[in-house]
Amino acid sequence: MPVQNIVSITTNSGFKTIEIHHDDLSQLKWPVDVLVISAFEGGYNPIPGTLIHALETNCKLNVRELFNTRLYDFRDSLHAWVSQKIENNSFSYIVCLEGMNSNANDAERLEGQLEDLLAVISVLQQKGISVNTIALPFLGTGLQRVNPKVLVPLLIWQ
Repeated sequence: MPVQNIVSITTNSGFKTIEIHHDDLSQLKWPVDVLVISAFEGGYNPIPGTLIHALETNCKLNVRELFNTRLYDFRDSLHAWVSQKIENNSFSYIVCLEGMNSNANDAERLEGQLEDLLAVISVLQQKGISVNTIALPFLGTGLQRVNPKVLVPLLIWQ
């Protein structure tokens, strides 16, 4: 699928580009360092129509197993965990954000959750894990019922 839109900005760490695609994140056609997913706390069941299901179906990755063998666990402080390195896929690591749900439809709470994600990315870089490219869906907008009209502006300007 071709790029739907491109946003480029200058940041303190250099020029950054955000590409917006309409595609299946479990079947990326280009490599990324990190795939970000969201889940209810401990909710890694592969329910049809979810990214967790698509990862199991298309990539043969069981998110519960990835959780059980995780590399880092930041759930107590940053509501996220990081998988071990994943070989033979278009992404090298999965970062799972927990707790994105319908109670998070106010911008302030969602902004805090996205700041948690940025903190996890920073820690990974400090640990020597390259995080130059990230793929993420509109986090929590499926079964977790986060309102995309609240989330999207935060994703673009975070």
